[in-house]
Amino acid sequence: MTNTRIPKKWFQFGLLAAVTISMMVYAYWPSPYIIYRPGSAEEVRPMIHLEEAYTEEAGAFMLTTVNVLSNANTATYWYMKWFQKHAQFFPEEEIFREGESHEEYRERQGYNMMNSQSMAALAAYEAADVAYALHTEQVIVLGVQDGFPAEKALDAGDILLEVNGEQAEDTETVAKLIQQHEVGDDVKITFERNEEVREAAITLVELSGGTDNARPGIGVTMGNVVEVVPDDEGKIVTIDAGSIGGPSAGLMFAMEIYNQLVPEDVTKGYRIAGTGEINGSGEVGRIGGVRHKVLAADRENADLFFCPASNGKEAMAAAAAIGTKMKVVPVSTMDEVLAYLDQLPTKVERSN
Repeated sequence: MTNTRIPKKWFQFGLLAAVTISMMVYAYWPSPYIIYRPGSAEEVRPMIHLEEAYTEEAGAFMLTTVNVLSNANTATYWYMKWFQKHAQFFPEEEIFREGESHEEYRERQGYNMMNSQSMAALAAYEAADVAYALHTEQVIVLGVQDGFPAEKALDAGDILLEVNGEQAEDTETVAKLIQQHEVGDDVKITFERNEEVREAAITLVELSGGTDNARPGIGVTMGNVVEVVPDDEGKIVTIDAGSIGGPSAGLMFAMEIYNQLVPEDVTKGYRIAGTGEINGSGEVGRIGGVRHKVLAADRENADLFFCPASNGKEAMAAAAAIGTKMKVVPVSTMDEVLAYLDQLPTKVERSN
């Protein structure tokens, strides 16, 4: 009779291999969650440059960030769940747009940061009564819809230059140039990718927008990169925020730009942190992750934390939970920030 028993050493080897493979799968299997954690609070002054500016500040404006893990694996997810008490978990569909890839999300956040810088400069110029003009600098691809013709030719981050030889001045112009043609026509799109100019012929399909709004298109989401140009060249603003993305630094950018445009130091010696998307009229819009930004501001010893009024309850609850002495101030406009600071006693005077 033949002995069919598996030798013990081979059984042990097989068991070890199975356990090892299982652990590797567990470690590298992607998690369907986006994880938020407290990020940083960083002084804005070094990020802003104007030729003719009041740059000495007795206090500081600080933008606040959220540490976002958008591609965490399963092992990271459980580590955060067990050991990071401030971690917050969101299903991807709550953060990403429908059909949006990780790359397109990053591109959208980068675009939002560029746009927030332009809107911050615009709001600051309005508040400081600085004359300016607006120009669309470029049209950028933010995303490409799955299954549509543009998917094979364009990527998020591409800069649109021409449609059938006509300049892509802004998103409205691009749409009009495309909609001059019929479904089934080819349009030649000239675009820039990685500083290289390319061309692609893309066949138009019907975009559904209801019976009365069906139209030819290629299936892309676009955004205008707007440049705000002051009449006085000495007041041209450049901003270097490094790798920080998203629109939520807009309020703090606007406040710092304003403070460099006017002779009085509106910080009055206080360390002022904050967050909030801003538009050219100075209106402050809701943002995500405010509880994490409160913690980041407290860690950097901020005296004040300005946030959108719609985030006020969450921000004040987060401040109460950590017992901070920092004052949380919900606002709806940049003018409200300026009015609040105006009524504060001066802590330290500006030196210049």
